[in-house]
Amino acid sequence: MKKRVFIRFSGGGKGGSYLATPKGITLLEILISFIIFTIVISSSLIIFKSSMLKMRKKSAEKEVYSEAIETLDFIEKNLSLAMVNELEGKYRMNFIGLSNQVKFIAPFSDGDGSDLVKFGIYWDDDKKVKVNYIRVDKKNPDFLFPSGFSGAQMLGENIEELKFYYFDGENSEEIWSSEKGNENEGKLPDMIKVEILVSSPVKIEGKIEKRKFTRLIKMGNL
Repeated sequence: MKKRVFIRFSGGGKGGSYLATPKGITLLEILISFIIFTIVISSSLIIFKSSMLKMRKKSAEKEVYSEAIETLDFIEKNLSLAMVNELEGKYRMNFIGLSNQVKFIAPFSDGDGSDLVKFGIYWDDDKKVKVNYIRVDKKNPDFLFPSGFSGAQMLGENIEELKFYYFDGENSEEIWSSEKGNENEGKLPDMIKVEILVSSPVKIEGKIEKRKFTRLIKMGNL
């Protein structure tokens, strides 16, 4: 038997009693509450996932930017100081630039002994930019470049491309040589444009983020 509750009102109107019967929670109310709860949880998960994705993307972009700047800074710092001369034989200083590698001689004050170093900077197929440098000293007294890049160290990783463009003041060339008998004998380029394409170390939303960076380097003869 239901419990009856009498509520009595008093006032200026007619007196009397109101018969009320309390209701229980219905199935419909439970379903509505469950739907609201599900919507709130789903919205929270979507917001959380979106925030995490943004954080991962920003972190990847930061890594890409940092890798590019460090690589380009090193190249510019040393390449801008490249030197050439017109001496004969092993004491001749040359500059040899190809589309994805460059060899040159420049001052390099770190370490003991001579401050002149033979540099080789190049890109290889494992998405790395590498550098080797040989100090000119008693052990290596000449300015001749080695045929390869033995003992090269990693300068930058996750780099899809490295390209050099050489400017003579009017034209852009993909090859430059100051060696005797070449068109640019005894000369440095006026400017060098360096392009690198850097990729993120991890996938974001199923794909690798890539960004191209360019640096225009004024050479020491300007």
